[in-house]
Amino acid sequence: MVLPFNTIIDTMIVSDNICFTEPLTAFLEQSSAFRFRIQVVTAPCDPSLHISRLPSAQPALIFFAADLTRPESLSAVAALSRSLPGSLLVTFGEVGDLGLLLKYIRSGVRGFIPASFSAIAFNEALVKIIGGDAFISTAVTRKIFDYLNHNIDLADKLTFRQRQIVEGILEGLSYKLIAHKYKISIDTVREHIKNIYKAFRINSKAELIALLRFHYL
Repeated sequence: MVLPFNTIIDTMIVSDNICFTEPLTAFLEQSSAFRFRIQVVTAPCDPSLHISRLPSAQPALIFFAADLTRPESLSAVAALSRSLPGSLLVTFGEVGDLGLLLKYIRSGVRGFIPASFSAIAFNEALVKIIGGDAFISTAVTRKIFDYLNHNIDLADKLTFRQRQIVEGILEGLSYKLIAHKYKISIDTVREHIKNIYKAFRINSKAELIALLRFHYL
């Protein structure tokens, strides 16, 4: 979406917290690049976000401002994306977990603006988003690169067979099914699992699954 400088942009702020809505409204009203017609919708943590509570005219821009780490926030964002598919969807808040960040992106979010941003940084991010680009802060981008580089390091620690077994675990297969899939014995699977524990310096399957969820999902 690319909008002219003087266009009035219909904007909806979805939030349940005045600590988010007040600075967000102030940032929008002080923007030097665009003018906004703002509507605030409260109680975003209802995942259904009933259509009766949404505006009759679809907004060009939606800000979802809440604690983004809560599961209900992700559900609400997904509901907004489904109900108003033509709107630019932007979150205002902190997403520390990269796995969660990817889930928000899959839900349709086009921009992530931290609540800690200054008015100037907020305005610069908004220009990029409305100009048609996606936006993720430099700090989060750095985390993504660190995450990807660490994934490469983890993969390098495993043999080809161990990577196959890891893939089997990610698929939710039992040791027996992994053995059947790769035509090896269960004892061989268990031996590979023990060596994987050593490579990752962990001591249990629960730790292995937690590690895989963080680094591979």
